[in-house]
Amino acid sequence: MCIRTIPYGYVVESGAKVIVADEATVITEVFERYCSGETFKQIADSLTERAIKFFEGNSSWNKNNIARMIDDARYLGNEEYPPIISAELYSKVKTCREGRSAKKAELPSAAKLIKDKLVCGQCGKHFARKSKWKTREKWICSSGCKCSVYLDDKTIIDNINSVLSNPVMANLQRRNRSGYHPDSDISRLTNEVNRMMEQSKVEFKTIANSILECASAKFDCCSIGENDELTQVILEMYAESQTEKGLDEYLIAQTVDEIVVDENGKITLRLKSGAEIKGDI
Repeated sequence: MCIRTIPYGYVVESGAKVIVADEATVITEVFERYCSGETFKQIADSLTERAIKFFEGNSSWNKNNIARMIDDARYLGNEEYPPIISAELYSKVKTCREGRSAKKAELPSAAKLIKDKLVCGQCGKHFARKSKWKTREKWICSSGCKCSVYLDDKTIIDNINSVLSNPVMANLQRRNRSGYHPDSDISRLTNEVNRMMEQSKVEFKTIANSILECASAKFDCCSIGENDELTQVILEMYAESQTEKGLDEYLIAQTVDEIVVDENGKITLRLKSGAEIKGDI
């Protein structure tokens, strides 16, 4: 298999490297498209679809070809290679790449926070983050519930910040108070266990199963309400953080149990205290 011994865009003539005009045009296009926001893969796929020759009949491009091209300082020119790319364009591409790398470095913590907390208000299942789209990622209910709003990282983070930037007390929804509210089944199961306990002969497994069933039913009749003191502390923490820009990931992680999204994209923050903060997109 033939491989290139010199960079794409050049050829050796009479012992010297000279520019191949058609290839130089492609190189300039690649640099400019990357600056405009396209990814390596998008650019490579486009060149492949247009059957742009890479080398000796090979018209298949990949993202590694593009990455190596925009990193190659020889296109600026030196004693051996004549210049193809201006210093201004090369510098612009380098700045764009550093910016994208920084953005990717910031993403994992925010994305992980969202992944741990984001649930569907329709079915209660967690959302999954899909990054197959060429333009941006998308969060989708793992059970397939539909949402009328396109949810990417930025949309979700902006919406959380929007909820927290409003007067939180006005949006605070309080749940039912803690308590034990037995129903008719509890009385029936309790009486059944008592009767078994009074019998002289009864199988241990039978009475054990009845006791566990009764205990489970009683637990289901318990409701855990809001802790007013904890809610107040959380609200004060949010009030102090509102002057700062960006998502306070640590604060969200420490104070929020779930970030609930309904079918219209409306977000509700369920606090660890039992209270909820509702907002609109």
